[in-house]
Amino acid sequence: MTQGPSYAVLLERLAAEQRRYGSGPQPPCSSDEIERLAEHARAVLHTDLPAEYLDFLRVTNGLDWNGVVVYASDTVPIVGHADRSIAGVVEMNVIYRDGGDFRHLLVLASDGMDVYTLNVANGLYEQYDDVPHELIETFVTFDDVMSQILARSQPVLPTED
Repeated sequence: MTQGPSYAVLLERLAAEQRRYGSGPQPPCSSDEIERLAEHARAVLHTDLPAEYLDFLRVTNGLDWNGVVVYASDTVPIVGHADRSIAGVVEMNVIYRDGGDFRHLLVLASDGMDVYTLNVANGLYEQYDDVPHELIETFVTFDDVMSQILARSQPVLPTED
């Protein structure tokens, strides 16, 4: 039996929470959408998207919950919120790379204060402060960085004394 990524548990918990509030997870990307996205990223960003990120999109095409955004394959409406959307990963990277500080990074997610990236030069996932663009933390795997991102989207539950 194969085991999925450890962030999958957090993703399932988040989907249950979304449903409680009349929303739900984003629908998954189709194989055609993934193929178009990969080609678009190579053409515009001159890099391949990580296979694990594409696997994430096969489960849920982006995420926007409790201040955390994982960019989608393209700009897509948020389930349950027709007036809001999740930005596409390529368009967000064009914006981040315009300033020059993120030219060697592939931005995958943000939480309003930090951005979560893949450093295309060294293959490590990194968390940067969004404004001064200072490195905060490094992660070895996509699973590690996604676990960090999804943990930030979980509501803080009161502790029992």
